[in-house]
Amino acid sequence: MPTQSIFRNVPLMAGFALVFMLGTAPGATACPEAEFAKEETGSGVEWIDCEMSGFNLSGASLVNARLDGSTLTAANLSDADLRYADLYRANLNRAKLTGARLLHATLQKATLQRADMTDANLFSAKLADANLMRANLSGANLSGANLSGANMFYVNLKQANLTGADLTGADLTGARLGGAIWSDGRKCAEVSISTCD
Repeated sequence: MPTQSIFRNVPLMAGFALVFMLGTAPGATACPEAEFAKEETGSGVEWIDCEMSGFNLSGASLVNARLDGSTLTAANLSDADLRYADLYRANLNRAKLTGARLLHATLQKATLQRADMTDANLFSAKLADANLMRANLSGANLSGANLSGANMFYVNLKQANLTGADLTGADLTGARLGGAIWSDGRKCAEVSISTCD
């Protein structure tokens, strides 16, 4: 076999060896460890399919972050900056997202059961088919958000702003809507449950 053909694929083989040794593709970011996660945050981080239950990421900068498929059960993301973040199919059950900035974030098919999203800003966020059962969205800004097909059983939407939100097919059974601004601009009566009266 000519020497040239032996060494022609050396860079390619070295790349495969590197992927095998590190367990991640070149350019990808490895999943963080709990004690160092906050220090590693920054715009555009890629923590895909990571296990981050209980992590403290309060106030973290995660603009344009890729967290799709990650598990953030009971994580603290209060006041975090998650603008344009990708949280597709992420598990955020019981996560604390109070005051979080989720403008234009993708939360499609994410699970947010019992998540605390009080006063969160979800302007134009994508929440289609998300599971928000018993989540607390009181005072949240959901104007322009896509909530089509979302499971919103017993969700707390008191004083929330839903102006221009897409609620097509969303299930609001038992949802508390007192004082919320509905998608058509109406203010819901304080006693409103399931429908804006």
